[in-house]
Amino acid sequence: MSLKTDLETNFAECVLNAGKVILGEKQRSEMDPDLQKEQNQSILHAICALLNSGGGVIKIEIANEDYEYRIHGVGLKLLPMFNGYLDEIQQEDQNLFFIFVKSWNAKASGVRLATLSSNLYQRHKTSTNKMTSEEALAFLKGKTRTFRDTFSLSPQNIQDCVQSEEDIKASAAALFDRDYLQYLETLSFTQSTHVEFKMFSGEELQHFEKDLSRCVSAFANTEGGYIFWGVHTGTRQVIGCEEEKIDPTTMRDSIGSWIRKLPVHHFCTQRCEIKYAIKFLEVKNQGALHGYVCAVKVEQFCCAVFAEEPSAWQVKDNRVTWLATKEWATWMIEADPGQGAESTLSVMLDLSRISDMVLQVSVSSTIPESRSVCTHENLECLEEQQKRYFPDSMWHVQKKLYTELFLENGGLRRLINKEIRDVSQKILIFSRSWAVDVGLQEKQEVICDVLLLCKEKIPVLYTIFRKDDCCWKDYILRVAHTLKQKLVNTGGYTGKLGIIPKAFLLNPDTTAKALNGSELPNYPCPIAG
Repeated sequence: MSLKTDLETNFAECVLNAGKVILGEKQRSEMDPDLQKEQNQSILHAICALLNSGGGVIKIEIANEDYEYRIHGVGLKLLPMFNGYLDEIQQEDQNLFFIFVKSWNAKASGVRLATLSSNLYQRHKTSTNKMTSEEALAFLKGKTRTFRDTFSLSPQNIQDCVQSEEDIKASAAALFDRDYLQYLETLSFTQSTHVEFKMFSGEELQHFEKDLSRCVSAFANTEGGYIFWGVHTGTRQVIGCEEEKIDPTTMRDSIGSWIRKLPVHHFCTQRCEIKYAIKFLEVKNQGALHGYVCAVKVEQFCCAVFAEEPSAWQVKDNRVTWLATKEWATWMIEADPGQGAESTLSVMLDLSRISDMVLQVSVSSTIPESRSVCTHENLECLEEQQKRYFPDSMWHVQKKLYTELFLENGGLRRLINKEIRDVSQKILIFSRSWAVDVGLQEKQEVICDVLLLCKEKIPVLYTIFRKDDCCWKDYILRVAHTLKQKLVNTGGYTGKLGIIPKAFLLNPDTTAKALNGSELPNYPCPIAG
């Protein structure tokens, strides 16, 4: 199921088209499990990508007839991390369903990126655990500071073990050095932080690569250790894999290839590879070869080893792309200038070190595209400026400009007053070209743009044209979308936000005509806030 950017909607948003999807709790429970998983994964990837890209909309074509959102629900298996980030609307006349996604809130979540899975593992006692995003961030930051493992077990973590960790590790090393084992021999040591037992079975062989990747990641990110395939996890008895079911040479080559392909991220300058050793220990039964135990020794890694690429997505060049390991790790640990060697901004001028500058917005509280913001200590803070320039009563920002516009364009004042007459507690921000203000090319047919802000309602961007050139729709959508992205990416706004673009033609006889009319998008209300 492919995700494509949809350019046909009236939303001034990044819109991802997820195609046809069956919706409804009961309806999805009766689906083919593989199709259900495929559709669900596609939606998860789209949500994650939009969270990391300033927000947007997912467009779904409802595949099942007689679906009603209020009765049937959605039925998608979403994640708790998405709570508070999503709004949903069914557009019944077109059989469409929209999921509105706001921008990721790094300050509230504690991490800079929305990530479905870190795919970083560590060992804790006898368990191989996947790190949460928060644990992964702490691990990566620890590596940047010390270049040594920050998840080593302290003595109190292992005091309840029957044997000491060092004794078990020494016994595992001795076993690794042996040439053969006896069938049903009981090993003298248990699983531990440094030792993992696994059994061969049809299912295990099918998932061998995935199990291997997780174990290697965990041992490499902790203190190293040994994996023994063919030892019963409960009884510690040597079982092995039957001789006719395994080719040691082929399997050794495959294991080595899988380990070498594991994603790694370096903070050090040595850029070492994962260090490992592979042995196939013969298992003998009454002197005859019964099978093999596959033993893999993994040494502690200098930096970070992933079982696979982190599961995090973004929208880039109108495509949903998987974040590469290096990009993900760099964004996760990025710091403000002067806050540590790991900062990718260290080559830039560090304004925060100038005595008169104060850090107002930290990268730790913004989305990946945002940057640190410093202000002079003698300037008012942002909240004070908001209270002064944007009180509850109505304001026409830039009085000289709007006075000139009203004098130059007969009927403009009447048009604006008509549009805002039912809106209370509003702010109007005039510009001869919001396109120029947000870095886009100016359009000669535009008289002015007016941004309407008010409480409990979605912002509206009015664009007044002196001539209809039939290209107005693409223009107003692009300007409104870019303005939203500026507010989110540059301004660091983390609330729900949408901007409705409205176009009017102001005729020479001072009459006005709405260009988009019934094409205005339908947002959840209120989305702003």
